[in-house]
Amino acid sequence: MKLLLLSGYFILIFSCKSNDTALLSYSNAFKSTVGYKMELKSKSLTVTTEADFNIDSVSNGLLKVNTIINKMTWQDGGSDIEKDQNNHLKQFTGVPYYFEMDSTGKIIKPLTNKETNEDASKIFDVKLFFPGYPAGLIKAGEKWEGSRQIHDMVFASVKTTSTLNKIDGDNCYVNMQYRFVEDTKMFTKKFEGLYLIDKNTGLLTSGNLLISGFNGFSNTSGTIQISRII
Repeated sequence: MKLLLLSGYFILIFSCKSNDTALLSYSNAFKSTVGYKMELKSKSLTVTTEADFNIDSVSNGLLKVNTIINKMTWQDGGSDIEKDQNNHLKQFTGVPYYFEMDSTGKIIKPLTNKETNEDASKIFDVKLFFPGYPAGLIKAGEKWEGSRQIHDMVFASVKTTSTLNKIDGDNCYVNMQYRFVEDTKMFTKKFEGLYLIDKNTGLLTSGNLLISGFNGFSNTSGTIQISRII
């Protein structure tokens, strides 16, 4: 009886400890195909993007992610700008793109047009769909940070702060904060919210972010909702 109780005690301790840590990595997402719908909403504007990502391998442990944008739309209530924007966005849909990253999500080669080999990273930020992770095990409550250059008319870079909020079975809840940086400090922009991550593959399941900032004239606000559709 004592042996059985002792064995049960060790099993309980092991299960508790394993549920408090996670090894978030895209290495187990090899050969996966995922599709996401992202909606950026403000008071008078909704921008929708739907894209599919096929994760393949390349040499030296890097992952090549083949990308197709299926839909990009701009809705602002039917203005002339809406028509012009939608005509502009059509050129990006159905075009084969790809990017390369390592198993932690660090971008090695930015989003690139397969047909022209041109940098296409200004079209949309793939890091919103593939957040970065630290190497090794992380515990609930642990925080990690990152910084990268971006293509933007105002902001030069973005600093990311991520916190593993909790682990529930195969789900990791990660608090995300994106702080955009520009030299004059006249403008501000921040995304902040919660990502639900698949613990086994590192792939995003869903994300909900609040947008806040100042555009030089007034405060800005909105939301970004990301849902996995494949």
